[in-house]
Amino acid sequence: MHRAFVVQLKPHNTRGQSLSGRVEHLRSGRMAHFENVGELVEFFVHSLEREEAEESSASSLNEEKVSNPLPGGQIG
Repeated sequence: MHRAFVVQLKPHNTRGQSLSGRVEHLRSGRMAHFENVGELVEFFVHSLEREEAEESSASSLNEEKVSNPLPGGQIG
């Protein structure tokens, strides 16, 4: 799992403004704008869950290929 993100924050001139900016998941290239910390965390969680599901799916496919060799003893 690759957990690398770039977070770019908007400059704030007054106190009390919520955190906002842009976030990008480097491996997938998915990007989102956020207006508060909750949206930022939601992007992190969604990106990591999606990546984990994709890796799990790829792992299942690889296991299936090994357990079902091609004719002639070749592995697909």
